[in-house]
Amino acid sequence: MQNFINKEYHKALKGVININRSKYFFLALFIVLIYLSYRIVRPVLTPIIIAALLAYIFKPVYKILYKKTKRKNLSSFILTIFVIIVITLPSVFILNSIIREAAVSSVVIKQRIVSGNILGVKCTDKDNFMCGMSKYVKKVTSDPETRYFIDSTIKDISDSITKSITNLIIAFPRRILDIAILFFVMFYLFRDGGAFIKKIRGLLPIKEKYKKEIFEQMNEVTFAVINGYIIVGVIQGILGSFIFFALGVSSPILWGIMIMLLSILPFIGPTLIWVPGSLFLFLSGYVDGNTSTALKGIILLLCGLFVFSPIDNILKPKIIGNKTEIHPAVIIIGLIGGMFLFGFVGFLLGPLTLTLLVTIINIYEKEKLLFEAD
Repeated sequence: MQNFINKEYHKALKGVININRSKYFFLALFIVLIYLSYRIVRPVLTPIIIAALLAYIFKPVYKILYKKTKRKNLSSFILTIFVIIVITLPSVFILNSIIREAAVSSVVIKQRIVSGNILGVKCTDKDNFMCGMSKYVKKVTSDPETRYFIDSTIKDISDSITKSITNLIIAFPRRILDIAILFFVMFYLFRDGGAFIKKIRGLLPIKEKYKKEIFEQMNEVTFAVINGYIIVGVIQGILGSFIFFALGVSSPILWGIMIMLLSILPFIGPTLIWVPGSLFLFLSGYVDGNTSTALKGIILLLCGLFVFSPIDNILKPKIIGNKTEIHPAVIIIGLIGGMFLFGFVGFLLGPLTLTLLVTIINIYEKEKLLFEAD
């Protein structure tokens, strides 16, 4: 009897050991495959993330198309072609304009430095503030060492722009591949994105209510980032370009892009462009006795106060605050830190990562309280 019990015990123990070995082997294999998959996907991670971003933005349009056609492939194909046209044509125009305007701006700045009139004002009154400032700057820049430093800096910037353009041309075949991957992935995300998310959700080994909480938070933050920062930033950039163009300011598209990029900074974003710009135009017009230029400065100031400021301080917080419980500081830190760590795609990955961390901490606190209550 004892021998039989021992045999059964050893048999059961051996079975447990085999099961544990299988689990550890499967876990180790899974980790290795995850790592290798990441290394495989890493070179094309940026177009994949952008594809996911575009698929999220245009998902409502896909739903409308699908209701009309009742065919997933056709709806995905039509919408993908539409996005290609909407994204590609403006991007080519904007890139060409930025390159042209940056080149012109660098030439103008260099000419002003050579002439000694960096501020670009015509001085007739020596007691005028702008004239005094212009003369002081001219005196400082006339120093050989300072002039050499400025010339070297301009040359470095010019070389960097030239190098960037050259690299862009050389990397054109790679960019074509990235674009192809982007639209290929976007097509399948339109068609199968919902099923893919359900699959991931089903694999999570946590309670259903926590799955719901995680996906709701991720969806809310994605909505806040896209609508509160990307779309609002693009709107501000377009408005900025239009306003600068209407006022006759040089390089309007370049300034619009700067406004769009700075719009992620709370409170002070576009202010860093329109406040100095309006002051410069007004003071330049005042010094030169040019009423038209001074009036442009006042108009730009009014546009900043009644167009850019309400968007930044009313519309953006309303969009973000109404759609997510995550603190805005977490999103902003995620935006900036994410871009430093991941590059452009970090604009979305950063906030999502921090949001996931905050959500996991909240879930842990709830489970801890439940455990202590039991």
